[in-house]
Amino acid sequence: MKHGLLEFVVLKSINAESMFADELLKFLEKTEFSCPKGTLYPLLRKLCKKELITQHLDEADIGPPRKYYFMTKAGITRLKELESYWKLLAVTIEQINSEQIASDRSHLHPTE
Repeated sequence: MKHGLLEFVVLKSINAESMFADELLKFLEKTEFSCPKGTLYPLLRKLCKKELITQHLDEADIGPPRKYYFMTKAGITRLKELESYWKLLAVTIEQINSEQIASDRSHLHPTE
């Protein structure tokens, strides 16, 4: 489940602010979506290949140039789709929880 959510979180993060991979890794480390470079880099390549994000090589003040990742129009569209999907899932889970609570209560007080 986490792997499927990682695409959503990466797109959401890059949409909020363009960043390079190490920045993204550090950001993710502070969340439940912490992952190794060996997971993030292939995902970034996949998102670039699908043209959901694009990269730009930028000279760093110190060290080698960095690849900054930016959202594309297709990426923004995909992010909106994922946001709608996860909102639907949240509503569905809430409905299931509410129905389960109601069902549990009906067993406590059976009608005669």
